[in-house]
Amino acid sequence: MTTTSETTPAPATPMGAPHTDRAPTLTLAPTLSLPLDVVTETMAIFSRRGSGKTTTAAIIVEGLLPAGAQAVVIDPLDAWWGLRLAADGQSPGLPIVVLGGAHGDLPLEAFAGAAIADAVVDERLSVVLSLRHLSKTGQRQLVTAFCERLYERKGPEEYRTPLCLVIDEADLFAPQRVYAGQERLLGAIDDIARRGRMSGLGLIPISQRPAVVNADVRSQAEILVVGRLMLAHDQKAIAEWVEEHATPVQKRELLSSLPSLPIGTFWVCSPGWLHVFERVEVRQRRTFDSSSTPTIGAARPAVVSLAPLLAHVGDQPVSALTHAVASAYLAAHEHLAASTFNRRYAALRSFARWCKTQGWLHDDPLIGLERRPHTRRGPRALDPEHVEARLRTIHDTRDRALFWLIYDGALRCREALTIDVDDIDWTERCIRIHGKGDRPREMFFSRCVSGYLDAYLKERGEPAHGPLFVTARRARNPRHADLTAEGYARLSYRQADTLWKRYTPDWDLHQLRHTAITARAAKGYTEVELKRFSGHTSLRSLEVYIAHNREAAKHKAREWERRGHTDS
Repeated sequence: MTTTSETTPAPATPMGAPHTDRAPTLTLAPTLSLPLDVVTETMAIFSRRGSGKTTTAAIIVEGLLPAGAQAVVIDPLDAWWGLRLAADGQSPGLPIVVLGGAHGDLPLEAFAGAAIADAVVDERLSVVLSLRHLSKTGQRQLVTAFCERLYERKGPEEYRTPLCLVIDEADLFAPQRVYAGQERLLGAIDDIARRGRMSGLGLIPISQRPAVVNADVRSQAEILVVGRLMLAHDQKAIAEWVEEHATPVQKRELLSSLPSLPIGTFWVCSPGWLHVFERVEVRQRRTFDSSSTPTIGAARPAVVSLAPLLAHVGDQPVSALTHAVASAYLAAHEHLAASTFNRRYAALRSFARWCKTQGWLHDDPLIGLERRPHTRRGPRALDPEHVEARLRTIHDTRDRALFWLIYDGALRCREALTIDVDDIDWTERCIRIHGKGDRPREMFFSRCVSGYLDAYLKERGEPAHGPLFVTARRARNPRHADLTAEGYARLSYRQADTLWKRYTPDWDLHQLRHTAITARAAKGYTEVELKRFSGHTSLRSLEVYIAHNREAAKHKAREWERRGHTDS
C-alpha cells in the first residue's frame, strides 16, 4: 500500500479558512479535505453502531501517519488492528504497532501504561492499544497511567511533536457519570482535551452515545463529526454543541436529518475554526476494515503476529533480521497454503518497513523475496433450479420473505437484516442497502419478492418504521436490543442462520448470494452490471464468477453467433 496518496498538496473543499491555504491536507470525503493540523485539535465523532464512525476515524489516521504525525489508538474492542494491513487484508498497511488483543504483535498488561507512554514519546511510535482481553478495571488502570504519563512527557520542548490520541468507546473512559475511583482517569483525559494542544497532543473521542460522554470533554471539540443518531438524549447533546457554534438554520437542518442519515454519511461541523458545516459521504478506507461485523462466507485475515518470526529467530537484536534470515524464515513456511504464507509475508514486510523508518534497519531484508501466487477457487454456487424449488417449500411469511430477498438481490445476510421498513421504496420496488464496509447501494426486487414482503408486513400490522425482519417474540433485554415500537428485536445473524439450517441443513446461507451472482453471469450480465448488482468493490473480485462459469461462456458464444459473426 502506498502512503503518498493519503495526503494532497492543497485543500479540496470550500473551507475558506486562511490558515489552510496551500497547506497539505487529508481527504475525508470526495468533497471535503481537512488540514493536517487537525492532529493537535479535539475532534469528536458520534454515531450509532454500524454507521461508520470507526471508519471515519481510521481515515483520519490514514492521512496523519504518512505525513509524519503519530497516532495512538485506545481500542477496547480489538477493532483497529487492520490499520497495519492494506484493504485486501494481506498487503502491508500503515507502520503501526499493535499491542494486546488477539492480533497483537506483543502482549499487553494492565500495569504497562506508563512504560508504553515512555516508548511512544522516546521512540516516536504509533501504537494501537488493544484492550479487549483486559477487564474494565484493567483497561481503566492502563489508560489512566498512559494518559497521565503521556501528558507529562510531552511537556518538554524537544518532545512537542504532533500526536493524535484516538479513544474509541470514549464513554468507557470519560463518562458523564463519574464513579468513585474514576476521577484520575477523567482528569488525565480532560488535561489532554483542554491543554494538550500546546504540547502537540490532539484528541479524537468516539462514541455511539454522545449523551454519556463527559460534557467537559465533549465541549472541547473544535470539530464535530456526527452521523446517524436515534435517541432523543443523544440528539439533545449534539444540539447543545451546535447551538454554541452554528446558526439556527444550520442547527435545524442537522438535527432534523440525524435519525435518517445513511451509513457512511456524516455532518462535519467546525464553523469557528475551519468554517465548515457540511454533510458528506466519507471515502473508503485504504487499510483493512477490521471493525466490520463478521458474516458467514466473508473472508477475514487470520491472526497474524510476529510470534512465528520470534520463534524462528529467537531473542536477538533487530539488526539480526538480514536477507538470509528472512529467506530462511519464509522457506520454512513454504509448506503452508498460499494465503497463510502471504499473511506471514505481509506481517514480516510491515515489520521490516517499520524498523527501517525507525532507523534500526538500513537494508531491506525482503529484496528479491515475493509473495506466492494465490489460485482462486470457483464460487460455491448451487443449481438455481434446486435453490428456487427449496425456497418454494418455505411457508412462514417472515422466513420466506427473508430468504427470497437474499436470493433475489444476492444480498449478504447482514445486509438483509439491517434493512429498515423505511428503506423500502415500494413505487420503484427498490431497497436502500447498507453494504459491506459502510457502502450504500440500491437493490431492485422482483414482483414475486414484493408480494412476499407485502404479505409479511401485513401479518405484522403494516409497520411504517423500524427493523424489517424481527424476532417472533418480544426482546428479553429491551435496553440492549434494536427494537420495533411493539418491543420486537431485529433478527440477528445467528437466528437467521439457525432458521436457514432448518430448511436446508446441507447448504450454507451465503451460497444463496453466490448462486444469484453466478446465475446472472450465466445470463450475460457484464462485469460492470455484476459489480453493481452484487456490491463488490472491484471487477477483479468478480472474475471468479465468470472464469469458472461454463454457462456464461456458452451464452456469449451463442450471442456472438446470433450476431452473424460465424463463417457458416
